[in-house]
Amino acid sequence: GLRWAAHYGWEEAMDLGMTSATIGILVAVLGGLFLIKRSTEKGQTQFITSFKDLPDELRSGLMPKNKRYHMGQETVSSSSIDPFVLHLAIIAFVIGVAYWLTNMLTAFIPSVSIPLFSVAFVLGLIFQSINRRIHADDYIDQRVMERIGGTATDFLVAIGIASINITVVIDYAVPLILLFVFGILWAYFLFRFIGPNIFQEYWLEKSLFGWGWSTGTVAMGLALLRIVDPELKSKTPEDYALAYIGVAPVDIIIVTFTPILFSLGFTWIIPVVLLLISALIVAIYKYTGLWGKNHKQQM
Repeated sequence: GLRWAAHYGWEEAMDLGMTSATIGILVAVLGGLFLIKRSTEKGQTQFITSFKDLPDELRSGLMPKNKRYHMGQETVSSSSIDPFVLHLAIIAFVIGVAYWLTNMLTAFIPSVSIPLFSVAFVLGLIFQSINRRIHADDYIDQRVMERIGGTATDFLVAIGIASINITVVIDYAVPLILLFVFGILWAYFLFRFIGPNIFQEYWLEKSLFGWGWSTGTVAMGLALLRIVDPELKSKTPEDYALAYIGVAPVDIIIVTFTPILFSLGFTWIIPVVLLLISALIVAIYKYTGLWGKNHKQQM
C-alpha cells in the first residue's frame, strides 16, 4: 500500500492494504479452526482424533505451568551483550542495509520502484547463508527470532487496525468484498482440491499450513499446523522451507513488477502467466501419475 501511495499517487492504498491484511489474519484463524473442526469430524487428521480433545491452552490461550516453554536460549554471555539485543540487532542490521540499498537502487533507476520487502528478503537469505558457512548460526536462536517476528506482527496488526480510514474502506467496499470473497474461495480451492491431489502424505496438515500462509502469514500457518500436528511429525515446515526456494523468486517478481505493470495498464499479464504456470504444473503431475496418488486412502 505504501508503495502505491508514494510512487503512483494512490493515497488510499495504505488503508486498503491494512484492511486486507487484517481481514486475512481473521480469515486465517477463524477459517482455519473451522477447517480443523470439520476435518477431525471426518477423520482426516493424522495426529488428533477429535476437536474436543484439543488441549485447554489452545482453547483459552493461557499456558498452564507444566506446559510453559522457554522463549529461547542464551547463545551469548549477557555480560558482553544481552542475547535478545543481539538478535534484534541482527534483524535491524539486515533491514537497515536493505533500506540503504533500496534508496541507492531507486536513485540509480528512478523509473523503477524496488520494494524494501524484496531487497530485505534477499539480503536475509544471503546473511543466513553466510552465517551457516562460518558456523555463526549456532549463536542465533530460531525461537528468539520467531518471538521477535511474532511481536512485530502483533504490533503491525494493532497499528494497522488503528490507522485504517473507515471512510476509504466504505468507498471501496464493493471491490474489497469481491476480492475477499474470491481470495477465500481460491484459498479453500487450494486446500480442498489441490492439496489432497499433490501431497502424497499428510495432505491435511500440509494443506492447512498452506491455508494459514496464503490467507494470513507463515506464523498463522504454523500456529494452525501445531493444533493438528503438535510435535510436527508431518515435517511440513521442512517441506515448505525447501519448496520456498523456488517460490521466493516468484514472490519477489510479483511484488516488484505488479505495481509497474498495473500502472502501465497491463493488468492481466501476471494473473494469466501465473494461471498458465499452475496449469502446467498440474499437467506435469497428471502426466507423471503423481496427481491424486494415494488420494483415496487419505480421503
